[in-house]
Amino acid sequence: MSCKKGMQEHDSHNKHTDSSDSSSNRMSPKFEEEAGVSEDDFSKEQIIVECYDGKEFEIPLEIAMMSPVVVDMLKNNEYEEELPDSSNMFSPVTKVCKKIFLKDVPSFGLSRVLQYCKYHENCAGKSMREKDFWDAEFLDQGDVYSICVLAKAAYYLDVKPLIDLTCRELASRLKKKSPKEMIDLF
Repeated sequence: MSCKKGMQEHDSHNKHTDSSDSSSNRMSPKFEEEAGVSEDDFSKEQIIVECYDGKEFEIPLEIAMMSPVVVDMLKNNEYEEELPDSSNMFSPVTKVCKKIFLKDVPSFGLSRVLQYCKYHENCAGKSMREKDFWDAEFLDQGDVYSICVLAKAAYYLDVKPLIDLTCRELASRLKKKSPKEMIDLF
């Protein structure tokens, strides 16, 4: 699932932002802890991803490379290069960041896809039972609409395990509903 080979083909640079911008894009503390994410993860090579609603995320390159769509965008030079924001203008090292645009993905969907990818990238030592439990708990947090948004984002980014997971969850939730109840949901 992970495309770490592609990571070596791309030269990506860090972008530093003030803590008020990055804190709004961070995962919940519970999932941060379970996903094995630390402050060090935010200092690794990163790309900037902008959703259609204008919200930007700084994503570690190895997490971003889990999406074949992102890999293709980087290979095909479908990104803009951006200088760091003015608050870090006097930094001794000025690096250019790669910024990609996801025209069909809302920020809510992308943030949930990132939670999923970060957990599954860092869960090598965990049993299948632990992973399944985390997946079930992850999906239990949302209503049908939010799972549809997550499924759409996963589909657009081509994260196949998450596509399968969200489709199974939607089928399970809709299985016992009458046609009228389904219409009311949507």
